[in-house]
Amino acid sequence: MHVDSDDVDGQRRHREVQRNLRRHRELTTAALHEFDRGRDEAAAVLAQTAACHGYFHHPGLWASPELEQMLATIGRRALPRLYDVAPPLGRRPTERVLHVLTRVASIGGHSRMVWRWIGQDSTRSHSVVLTRQGALPVPDDLEDAVRSRGGSVRTLNRTRGTVLSWAEDLRDHARDFDLVVLHIYAEDVIPLIAFADRTGLPPVAFVDQADHAFSIGPASSDLYIGLRDAGARLAVERRGVAAERVAELPITIAKIDRTKSRAEAKQLLGLSADNVVLLAVARAPKFRSHGGEHYSAPFRELVTRHPEVRLLVIGPEADETWRAITEETGGQIRAFGERPDTKTFYEAADIYVDSFPAISNTSLLEAGCHSIPLVSRCLQPGPHTVLCADAPGFASQIVRTSDRREHAEALERLVVDAVYREKLGEETKAAIEASHVGAGWQGALERIYEQTETIPRLTALPTGPDLPRSDALDLLWSEVFGSDISLADIRSWFVKGLPFGARLRAWLEITAQQRRVRPQLLVPEWATAHLRELRTRIRAR
Repeated sequence: MHVDSDDVDGQRRHREVQRNLRRHRELTTAALHEFDRGRDEAAAVLAQTAACHGYFHHPGLWASPELEQMLATIGRRALPRLYDVAPPLGRRPTERVLHVLTRVASIGGHSRMVWRWIGQDSTRSHSVVLTRQGALPVPDDLEDAVRSRGGSVRTLNRTRGTVLSWAEDLRDHARDFDLVVLHIYAEDVIPLIAFADRTGLPPVAFVDQADHAFSIGPASSDLYIGLRDAGARLAVERRGVAAERVAELPITIAKIDRTKSRAEAKQLLGLSADNVVLLAVARAPKFRSHGGEHYSAPFRELVTRHPEVRLLVIGPEADETWRAITEETGGQIRAFGERPDTKTFYEAADIYVDSFPAISNTSLLEAGCHSIPLVSRCLQPGPHTVLCADAPGFASQIVRTSDRREHAEALERLVVDAVYREKLGEETKAAIEASHVGAGWQGALERIYEQTETIPRLTALPTGPDLPRSDALDLLWSEVFGSDISLADIRSWFVKGLPFGARLRAWLEITAQQRRVRPQLLVPEWATAHLRELRTRIRAR
């Protein structure tokens, strides 16, 4: 994309991408410097830092062949071979599946997808390995799902070790399975090192649960699994994934049955049955202001014209700005913060309005399964952009708008036309359930298993230098997902994994940058997990 010199906003965005790219290259060079000197442990940890910075500060790249090649070489030279003979011909049918995640929480679409996948796929055994869970509690839903399938849950960084030893543990554990499925964070290097040499190992599939951002890993797996068409297209165009290695799997959603009528749910929330309830549910950052405009702005005229309308937003905390909006609108617009108990809100809703400027596909799907019509505003109009709501099952039913005027008109029609609203909600529920629930979703999963059983193993990664671009999507990225997380913050997350000498040097630099002393950063990652568990037990007494 050629940026018009008169486009001040475009120039600003372009400069930001270039700044991010320079920092990305500096961090990548630092990792390669350690690698060239045979310091694999430090190189791997610095690769994490570079990838995490790329995730939060878009560098005009969606992948890094340089980092992936380096990590693959580390895996081949630092981890002893499992076998000195070629693996047997043919593949076993997929009966035992190992899911690898970086971290899980009770809130978050990708965590829920894993335990729903395990719960839905009842004829196979499923286990889970968490690479960086540390002392954080594992959600009961995941534990219960794995237990019901005869599997186990393991956390690598609760055992004494380093990135390389944990990678070796993961690789050794994977020998007992027929398929490895990665649901990992953008910067998680452990699986890339563990599966660099696939001799004697099962095929590896990568689920792209963060297709909207820079990541390492998608091109390093035998099969790339996209959760929507836009993400799969981007993987081929910008991540270096071969088209013949791309598959698509809808996000799995549990079948939803009402426990109360819409009127009863409204009453529980202190609302009248005559209120028309608009609902939005997503993590707080997805509601950031865009172009100086608060998320609530397009709804204020609507609630003024329609006193019966209520907008309930779950995700952003009710800070000073939201409290002022609530007071200004007489309580018609309210924020509730992040919370896991959303069912009553969904059952009370008449219309679901997506988060903006960042969309939330999982929340849209869950809302649609409650027979609620869906409205989503797209920052970059077009059928194949990761900035727009896009998922199998609701493509024909979702009301997708491209600007504030269209958004207002769509909401107006749904508010005043109850018959249209009910009909569209029922059609949306039926379409989503056909692809994302029960037999429809299981059929898509079986096709994934068939592909992993027959696809040739990946023998070579994309090569060459990282090649950035400044397309419209790259320039808009920071407006939607950009973060104020500093490099010092990011380095502090991974410094515990460095060898002691490098850890001490990095700690001194972080201390100078942040102007505060944090001696806890000198404690190894595995020891931190044990200390946190000990504190938790002491407090529980």
